[in-house]
Amino acid sequence: MKQLVPYLNFNGQCQDALHFYQSCFGNAELSIQTFADTRGEEMPKEMRDKVMHAEFKTDGLLFMASDGQVGGDFTKGNNMHLNVQLDSVEEQSVLFEKLSENGSVTMPLQQTFWDARFGMLTDKFGIQWMLNVMKTV
Repeated sequence: MKQLVPYLNFNGQCQDALHFYQSCFGNAELSIQTFADTRGEEMPKEMRDKVMHAEFKTDGLLFMASDGQVGGDFTKGNNMHLNVQLDSVEEQSVLFEKLSENGSVTMPLQQTFWDARFGMLTDKFGIQWMLNVMKTV
């Protein structure tokens, strides 16, 4: 396993939150992709300027963030996932199977448009997980 990264979801306020955290932590590096940047015309107009994926990095601190499904099932308190960046599909499959036992699969493991194999689940304790393996070049 490479890294465990917190993944925060915001209800349409992701960019505001990231800029606030940047002002708190100082020289943070932000990488922000909006839904318009990646899915463009496929997305409803109200979603296009929202954050599909962002990374916040500074002095050894890293977290990822998104606006998720604006207007969807957003509840403060369950708006965080643990994102595990893995090295291999095999490692991902084993971990996904173990974590999902007696839990629920939100998104089965599958290839994605951002060139990764990805899946989401909630474990039997209610912890939300994202498992990601980037395609090797």
